[in-house]
Amino acid sequence: MKRTIIVKVLYAVLAIVVMMPAALWAQGAETPLTYQKPYYGMLKLGEYIPQSGYLTDQNAQNGFSGQVAFGYYPIPYFAVEAGFGYFETRGSVNSVDRKYSAWPLEMSGRLALPISFLEPYLLAGLGAYFTRSEIGNLGKESIEFGYFGGGGLNFNLGKSYFIGAEARYLVLKIPVVYVNPLATGTTYQTTVNIDGVTVMGQFGVRW
Repeated sequence: MKRTIIVKVLYAVLAIVVMMPAALWAQGAETPLTYQKPYYGMLKLGEYIPQSGYLTDQNAQNGFSGQVAFGYYPIPYFAVEAGFGYFETRGSVNSVDRKYSAWPLEMSGRLALPISFLEPYLLAGLGAYFTRSEIGNLGKESIEFGYFGGGGLNFNLGKSYFIGAEARYLVLKIPVVYVNPLATGTTYQTTVNIDGVTVMGQFGVRW
């Protein structure tokens, strides 16, 4: 599945590169908003959709995902972005509740193609994730590193505001603690994969 997603992202990058000359011609003398107002801030709200086999085995459900992000376009077609947010997913196995959550601090690069009132883009980045896993009464907190890729589409509402949607695939592993079935009263720790897709709507401001 990861290979399929990577292939789709590469095709999307190629499509943007091929379309860029036509977009520049269509814009003519019009200066892109990403040049006129290169700074932006966004509020993103949506869902975290579990994708890993481990989370499927935990009967993990779609959970909340949100982020506040700020970015800057040093050139009209490329931006650097920093974001801080939260996501979670919950499940249950044998009547034991499970919850996996993270507070991500992320940095990403964005390849954009601003055309009139539209702005399709691709992004890729990495981050530090302040994670917590809870299985029954056992909890484990840690700081882990992960990476992600995705894309989105923004619609400009005048020159200062925009709305849009974004989807990204996150690759992340976190530690969890289990009761040791072989030794009463003891626990053991292991690392699990909590890869997932975040799909979020977004509202932004440019300046």
